[in-house]
Order: sequence, then C-alpha cells, then structure tokens
Amino acid sequence: MSNELSPTGVEVDASVREISEDLGIDYRSFFINLGKATVSGLVGFSTGNPGAFATSISNLLNSFSAFKDRPDIYEKVGDDPSKLAWLLIHQSLIAAVTDLVGDHDARFRAAYQDAEELPTEEEIGKHLEESMDLNLAEAEVRITPSFFDRPTEPHLLESLQRDLAAWFEAVGVPEGEATSISTRLPSYFRTALIDEWREHSEYQRLEEAVQVPFAHAQRRAQAWEAYRAHLQKQVDEPVFGEAVSLRQIYIWPRTFVQIPKEDSEADQPPLSHTNTAGEGDLRGEPEAERRVSWLRKSVLEWLKGEDESDAIRIIKGDPGTGKSSFAKMLAAELAQQNEHAVLFAPLSRLDATKQLTEAIQQFVSAPDHPLNGIDPFDETPLLLILDGLDELSKRGRVGADVARDFVDAINRALRGLNQGSVAVRVLLSGRRIAADAGAKILRDPTKVFNLIPFVPEGDSDRYEDPDFLAFDEDEEPIDHRDDWWQKYGEASGSDYDEGMPSRLRRDRLGEITRQPLLNYLVALAYEDDDTDFSEDASLNTLYDQLLDGVYRRDYDFGPHPGTKVVSGTTEEMQKEGFVRVLEEIALDAWHGDGRTTTLASIEKRCKREGLIGYFENVQNKLATGISQLLAAFYFRKTGQTPQGEATFEFTHKTFAEYLTGRRIVRTVMEIHDERQRNEERGGRYGLDLEGSLRTWIGACGPSAMDEDLFQFFNDELRIRHKENNCASDWKETFSDLIRYVLHHDMPMHKVDATLDYKTEKLWARNAEEALLAVAQACRHAQLAETEDSAQKAGLYAINVLEEVPQGTAMDWIRRLQVPVSEHSDALYSELLSPVDWSDTNLSKSFLYKTQFALADLQEIKLKDANLHLSIFYKSDLQEANLQGANVSFALFYKTDLRGADLRGANLRDAFLEDADLRETDLRGTDLRGLTLPETRYRRLIPFEIEMPELNLQEVNLQDAQWGQTQVSGIKIDKKTLMDDNLRDYILSQNPDMMEDVNPLEPEPSILMSPPGS
Repeated sequence: MSNELSPTGVEVDASVREISEDLGIDYRSFFINLGKATVSGLVGFSTGNPGAFATSISNLLNSFSAFKDRPDIYEKVGDDPSKLAWLLIHQSLIAAVTDLVGDHDARFRAAYQDAEELPTEEEIGKHLEESMDLNLAEAEVRITPSFFDRPTEPHLLESLQRDLAAWFEAVGVPEGEATSISTRLPSYFRTALIDEWREHSEYQRLEEAVQVPFAHAQRRAQAWEAYRAHLQKQVDEPVFGEAVSLRQIYIWPRTFVQIPKEDSEADQPPLSHTNTAGEGDLRGEPEAERRVSWLRKSVLEWLKGEDESDAIRIIKGDPGTGKSSFAKMLAAELAQQNEHAVLFAPLSRLDATKQLTEAIQQFVSAPDHPLNGIDPFDETPLLLILDGLDELSKRGRVGADVARDFVDAINRALRGLNQGSVAVRVLLSGRRIAADAGAKILRDPTKVFNLIPFVPEGDSDRYEDPDFLAFDEDEEPIDHRDDWWQKYGEASGSDYDEGMPSRLRRDRLGEITRQPLLNYLVALAYEDDDTDFSEDASLNTLYDQLLDGVYRRDYDFGPHPGTKVVSGTTEEMQKEGFVRVLEEIALDAWHGDGRTTTLASIEKRCKREGLIGYFENVQNKLATGISQLLAAFYFRKTGQTPQGEATFEFTHKTFAEYLTGRRIVRTVMEIHDERQRNEERGGRYGLDLEGSLRTWIGACGPSAMDEDLFQFFNDELRIRHKENNCASDWKETFSDLIRYVLHHDMPMHKVDATLDYKTEKLWARNAEEALLAVAQACRHAQLAETEDSAQKAGLYAINVLEEVPQGTAMDWIRRLQVPVSEHSDALYSELLSPVDWSDTNLSKSFLYKTQFALADLQEIKLKDANLHLSIFYKSDLQEANLQGANVSFALFYKTDLRGADLRGANLRDAFLEDADLRETDLRGTDLRGLTLPETRYRRLIPFEIEMPELNLQEVNLQDAQWGQTQVSGIKIDKKTLMDDNLRDYILSQNPDMMEDVNPLEPEPSILMSPPGS
C-alpha cells in the first residue's frame, strides 16, 4: 500500500479492505451481525422488552466505533494520512448508519410485526451473505477537498447504500421502501462527517495533506458548515416515522399576491356613521386581483433585491397548506447554494418578548444547536426563516395582537440592522389571522405570499395567471395531487403511477386532500388496510383512524404475544388510557402556547385525572426511545425549560387542536353525566351547577377557543351525537349553566385563589365563550340531521334570556367582547346564533361580522348598532328596530324583515336576495350598491325581490341595482335620491304615480346621475 500527497488530496492506492484490516475492521461481519442484532432486538421488543431493539442496535454499532472501543487506534494510524482519513470516514459512516437506523426503527418494527413468517437470526445472516455486494471493502478512495464539500460524489457510498437496502429487506421492509430509506444515507453522512471533524482534534494532521474547506476556517465557519449540513439532513429525515422523506415527496407550491384595484379603498363604506378610533381596521378586504407565481421563484427574486425597506415577507396559509414544509425545503436549498446564510427557527421556540437579535441568539444557544456560541448576525447576507406566527400567543393576549407587535418589532430592528445595505431579511409564515395582523405593519399586500393548495380555490376570473400556473387555458384548476401521489408512490414503493386513487376524490375526501398535510395523512390511512373511507369522512374521522393506526403499530397489539398492559386493565382500556394521556398533553399545551408543554406539567395533570398508570406507560416508551412512531407522529422532545424541565411539542399544531377538541367534548360529556347524577340523587352526588362551572373553567378558562379549534370540537361533537343522539341533552345541560352565569356570574372566587383580578376576568370570559361554543356545536349537530327545507329561524335555539334583569344581554355581549384590534381573532361573534334574542335590547352594540344565521331576532332592538359584514341568513327580524344601524355589506339572504324599522340605517352594499321586506320602513336609509355588483357577495343573476308597500321616502337609492325587482305600491317623495333610469323603472310599475311625476321628481340640486355618465 502506498499513498501520495498531492495538492488535490490523499491518493489511496490500497483498497479499503487493506486499511480496514490494519485497523481491525471487518465490514462483512459488521453487516451480518447488524442483521442478526436487528432480529434479536425485534424479538425482544415483541415479547415485552421495550428497549430491546434500541439496545441491540446501539451495542453493535458502538462496537464498530473505533474511538469508543479502540483507544490505541492512533498508534496504528500513526502519521499515515490515508489511514487517518479512512478512520474519519469510518467513524462518520457508523454515525450516519446509526442515525438512519434510529430514525426508521418504527418502520422496521412495523414491517416485522406485519410479516407472515418471522425470520430467524440464522436466516438473516444467510440472506445477507448471499445478497450483499460488500464492494465497500474493495473500493479505492481518493480524498480531495471537494470530498468534504460533496462527500456523496465518489462511488464510496453507492455500495453501502445497496448493502443497507439489502439489510432493510432482510428484516421485512418492502424493496421500494428499503431503497427509498437507503438513498438518504449521503445526507446523513455529510452531517456526521462534519460533526466528527469538529469533535476530534486528531484529524488536524490531515490539514497538511488535504486542504479541507472547513479545516483552516475559524470556528464560526465550521459552525455554519455544520448547520448547513443539518438543514440538508432535516428534509431527508422520515416524515411521521414512515419510509419517505420530505425531499422525496415535495411539490413546490404556487402562490398569489393581492393587487388592490386603484379605486377599491375609496369604494369601501365607513364602518359606522361616525367612525370611532381604531374601527377603520375592521373594514372588509378591498377588492383585489390575485397575481399567481411559483412561491420559490418569488422568494428567490425577493432575495436578489436591494431595497432596504423591503426586508420582510410573510407566507400566509391555512392549517396544513405546507408553510413549514416550504420553509424547511427553502432553507435546505439555500444552504446548499451557500449564497445566503440562512437560519430556520420555529417561532414556538422563540421568546417573542425579547429583541430580535437577543431572541435569535438565545435560540441558537441550545446545547445541541450547531450554531451554539456563534452570533448569526455576524454572517451576512442573512435570511431568517421564522415559522409559525400563529404560535406566538402568550397567556392573556390574543394571537393576532402578539403577531402584529412581533412583526412591528422585527420591522424596527431591521431598520437598524440594514443601514446602507440589506444585511438581514426575515421570511415569516403563519395562519390567516396572525399573518393578516402582521401584514398590517407592512402596509403592502404584495409582500404577503398567499399559499395556493394542491387544487386552487375559487373561479379563474379571480386570478391574474398569464403563465397558467393555477388554471389551464380552459379555466379548469390545475391539480397537483396526481404529481404528489406519483412521487409518494415512487418513494414508498407503492403503485400510484396514475396519480391519486379515484375513490379519494369524492365527497368530503376530495376537499380534505386539497391541502398537502391532510393529503399526506389520507395517504397514510389509505395504506392501512383497516381504514374505512366513508362518504361522511371528515378531519376528525381521518385523525381518529390515524390515531388508531399509530396505537396499533406502536403498542404492538398485533400477532405477537407478550405485550404489557397496565395492571388490571384490558387492551381496550389500555387504548382508552393511551388516548386520554394524549388528550391531557394537548389540553396542557393549549393552556400554554398551543403546542408545547413540559413533562412535569403533564404528569401533574394526569395524576389529577387518575391517569398516572397510563402516563407512566407512555413515558416509559418515550424514555426507551421505542415509541418512535408515537413521537414522530404526534409530539417530540424539544429541550428544557430554564428550570431544567423536559419540554415536548406537537409535530403539527392541528394534531394538538384535534386532541384538544376531543378533550373538551369529553369534558362536556362528563359534566352532563355528573349533572344527571346530581339531579337523580337529590344533589348528594355528582356536580351541582357551580361545581360544573368550576370544572368547565379548569378546562376552558386559561385559553380562548379559536376558529380552528372550534372546527375540531364541533366535528367531534357531531360524531358523538351521531353515535349516541346526545346533542339535545347536552345543549339543555349547558343552557342551565349559561342561565346560572347570567344570574350569578362565573364562580371565579372558588377556582384558584392565586389568580389576580385581570386573569380571573380573562378566564371567566374564555369559559363563557366556550359555553356558547357547546350550544352552537349541539345546534349544528341537530341541524345536520334536518332537511334544508325544514330549517327555520329559531330552530333548536336556546332560551336563556327569560326573566333576566334588564341590561343583562347587553352586559353579556360586553363581557364576551375583546379590544377592537383583536376582534378578528375572537370566536364569540360566530357563536350568537343559537341564542333566542327575540325582544332583547342590544342597541348601540358592537356586533361587527356577527353570525346570526337561522336566529330568532323578532322585535330585537338594534338601534345604532354596528353590524357591518354581519350574516342574517334565514333569520327572523320581524318588527326589529334597526334605526340608524350600520348593516353595510351585511347578508340578508332569505331573511324575514317584515315590519322592521330601518329608518336611517346604512344598508349600503347589503345583500337582500329573497329577503322579505313587506311593510319595512326604509326612510332615510342609504341603499347605494344594494345588490353588491362588485363585492364578495356578487351574484350573476338579477334579483327577483318583492317589495310591496315599501316606504322609500327620504331613501338614498344612488347606484342601486334593481334588476327584475317588483316595486309596485312603494312610497317615494322629493327626498328619495335616484337616477333617471331608476325613477322611470319605478314609475313604469306604478302607473298611478304618473300624474304626480313633477311633485315626485327630486330637486335638480340633489338629482344623482346614472352610473357611468
């Protein structure tokens, strides 16, 4: 064997076999023993030893780690650079294989569990002897500087990847999946190579032989090199414990930015007749075109800009649209290009109370972060990718408010950092409400990238799409699901050459699969033979099926004996306990920041709920590392609190929301059952009304329910009602609780003596809102079983306002309200429709964007109320008093307004299709743009509204669109403002007025011109 030092690196003339023999390494024996150890570990796992698999693999891999078990290895290496270089490679390979196997151990266990015939150690050994190439031992290696930059270029790893695939197949992994897993070795190897170099100073002897790119650099350069490798590896790791990685299945998304029309802002009506400070922020979104582009291309073009004032962009999308996936893929690509320093940070792990630079420095100071000890702001140009604006909420503050303040703080920080050049840029991502709040700071809608799902929403005429990215030339939406399924099939070894299975396009499943995350979860469930996709599929049923699959695979209630269950329980009870623990974890996270919690807090909650045995079982699985699938799918350990407590976070916020929704429904059920016991036993057992409210406050007081959580809660309750017909009984129980609160307030004095007054008010408000959420969900469940034709105003409404003191209803609304700036983030305005509001006084109330669908509002007093953008679908407003109310842009579709008093009301751009306006008094109202020809409620067909005996005296009818409206018998006078065309139209339907044309014609000074004149 000889080697030659050259400017290009170490020339190794001897084979790896010769070097390995000198160092005492036998690769053939290694792989054969690895296969045997796998079987031994899996057998031990299946017979009740949860740590057997991890222990077997770890012991074997450690035995081939020369630094750990061969302290004399440097004496053998000596000054021979080729041996030292190969030792570096060997150590890195072992670390990479260890990491790769560890990340996929759940898949190996699942494959082993599903195998019809279980292989023995001897069979595994024989299979590997016959199938493995072991060309690694015959390879010749030339280590050049480029090797450390691109260690995957030599053929060094190709043989090892084939051998790994053969090993995976030997333990039962299908061929396609085995190949898919093994192809990710290079990414793992590069990370391990850099880490190995940084950790051991002995390799510095190589610097004279090879100009290693990161060898002579300062510590900062080495740290950034390690971090770039980490970002690459991040997208090659398994997704939810499966065989596929994000890189293998990723489809780069499309986006649109909104281009406002030049006159759109001027066309917006005022929020009220006399706007108060701050209310202008609550106007509806101005009309805008959606300019379509590739998101990746748009971000890269932004990074090339030199405008110091354009240093922030926001990615906006609903849950599961791929915001985090794009952030990770973009970070990996930019890390590979190495033109920008890029730092990816989940905002759930950042302290939003600190300055930007301080928060980022604290984030990278975590012990396991590659940039620990490095100031990221020393590297320019720097891109900060901050994921999860909606996860910044802090106790006592609403997420939108926190997001806006955070973006404002970033904006101010960047002005200081970008003096003379764009040194730092920030790319943020978040859900709709948080992203919209942050966007207000930027004051430019073109700086917000709106994610387009796999199937674009809406009509093509809403988009400016010259490149046909979202819609084809026939104006049909371009569906990316087939592309994704083909990639998924290739990565997983499944047959999806034709794209998405046709049975998944139907009904609600077709809607679910539009979003990338949910589409992937459907794919996981579709691969499970036990999954039943019904026509009534929903997110909750999908998540329930996935939860069941995770449980069956992770707890191994399959063909293998010996699985341990908690003492004194059945397998069904064990599963129930498992789910209960996950629900408690989710509830605890919701009470915190929505996603993260601590082990100590979970344990305390589980003790209180009598779940400590199940908790310890789950904890044991996490501690042994065997519950890889559970951890990968639902939550992962993220570090420690400043007090040293272990922290966990959910892998995706929707998982936490689903489990929280389940937990709240469970609380509803438990309170109802305890109330029944209390009434049946004369108050001696169960919970009285006050005790029930204390339980409710404990569950729903610390955090406010938002729209996303309510959807999961609402769907879960609907499922329970479908199974047990419980909605009517539950609604009555919670109506009693609401009545108690309206008469006596929330019993906060008996909840927690340590709470201050402000926190007590907040908890009481959140709990009251959640009571309404129960009433709304129960009503939804009942309405879902009622034919549309039978649905009418007041159906299944709760009557809780009888015999309450005057002003109670108004006070109730005020208690539920939040500051105007946070209103769009509050849920209460969507929960008022199940209440019977008839003959209630809500005059001057702020009820912006309130849902009153199918509500009983007869004789309600809404004088001077602000109802801008509110919805009165099929509501009963007979004899209602709406004098001076702002109902601009409100929807009155099929609303009964007979006899309503709308004098002086602002009805501008209201939607009145099929509304009943008989005997309605509209004197002095503003009806301009009544049919909304250019707004979100636009309709292509003319109205056919009957308006007999309509009083239009003193009404402003400028630009009102009447179509085929019947207006016979209406009353007008000189103060009725209209154009010539409308006046002629009215007179044509009222011939008796012809002789009075002159008196009725408006004075020239106030006559309005026809549109477009």
